[in-house]
Amino acid sequence: MTDGQTIKQALFQHIDDYWPLNTKDEFGWDASTTQAGASPGSVIRVTPHSPAEPWIYLTHGASLCVPGATDRFEFFILAPYENPRHVQTLAMLATARTRGDSKLDVGSSIDLGKGWIDGSICDHLLVSLPYPFGPEFETCAAGAEGKVRYLWLLPINSRENAFLQKSGLEALEQKFEDADMDFLDPDRPSVV
Repeated sequence: MTDGQTIKQALFQHIDDYWPLNTKDEFGWDASTTQAGASPGSVIRVTPHSPAEPWIYLTHGASLCVPGATDRFEFFILAPYENPRHVQTLAMLATARTRGDSKLDVGSSIDLGKGWIDGSICDHLLVSLPYPFGPEFETCAAGAEGKVRYLWLLPINSRENAFLQKSGLEALEQKFEDADMDFLDPDRPSVV
């Protein structure tokens, strides 16, 4: 078994342990979109049990798509309803990282160029700690292969992104907390 297969098995087990009763569907992206020697990845969609719970979209193998990387990251998006756009967004993100176009870590942001959901003013994604699931979800032990961190891609708008660039992550997170922001609401107002 290759290192990549071992890591992908550990990632899937981590997801399955966290949501053992939820349906999980996997959507692949083509190996031609990754660098030579990099493993093609996929997106796993976790279906909620009730309308009050979010749909969860997670990369599965994005941490393998950056040859020679010492920090291994997987990413997830939470959504109020099912939408194939989230699979495409995560696949594009992983592909960009493969080409070296994207160096992402906590506090980085990604300009989507359009709303994360049709009609939403949130057109950026903030790379954040996985606050909705806590630190126990953040780190996946991949045996001898090391650890992989899950980071949350939180939808934000252009004004919030400008505030992030000027004032920093901690100040923006404080604004979110003060506003008691509903991060699943595609129509939510800006906190700045």
